[in-house]
Amino acid sequence: MILSSICDKDFVNTRLIFYSLDPKYLIPKMMLGSIIYGGILINWVDSVSWLIHPIINEYWVWLTIMHFVPFIIFSLINPFYWEFTISFGLLSSTWNDLLWGIFAKEPITWYLHYFNPFGFKVYWTLEFLWIKIPVTPCLMFFATTGRILLSYLLIMRGYRTFQTPGSY
Repeated sequence: MILSSICDKDFVNTRLIFYSLDPKYLIPKMMLGSIIYGGILINWVDSVSWLIHPIINEYWVWLTIMHFVPFIIFSLINPFYWEFTISFGLLSSTWNDLLWGIFAKEPITWYLHYFNPFGFKVYWTLEFLWIKIPVTPCLMFFATTGRILLSYLLIMRGYRTFQTPGSY
């Protein structure tokens, strides 16, 4: 009697852990997490750092790494979930770019100019180590759209991998 109740408890706990790691339940939570983390927290850090200190080259490396840090848990749970780590890191950086305009003085004007697929005026230059990339609205538009599309494809691939036992 005691042995069967212990086994049942372990079985139930194992099932709860398994279901809590199921991407079907994790994806919506991580989507919200990427909005909060990239769109709000990283934007706040980004805004404060721009005010306090001029941006240096290494800042972009740090910022890129920071977008992926909270989502590494997927790869730690299961190395075959690397798709989720990359996709939610990309979404975090996307939300960072998309929600930055909320802090602008005129957000609608900012969005229309900053994400214009036909705009070629250089707004700033991304200095990433020794590489310098002039950032135009056209580049921002296609980089943002590309990150959203790539994130979607990676989430779907990871979800299918989870649904097909033994596929990895």
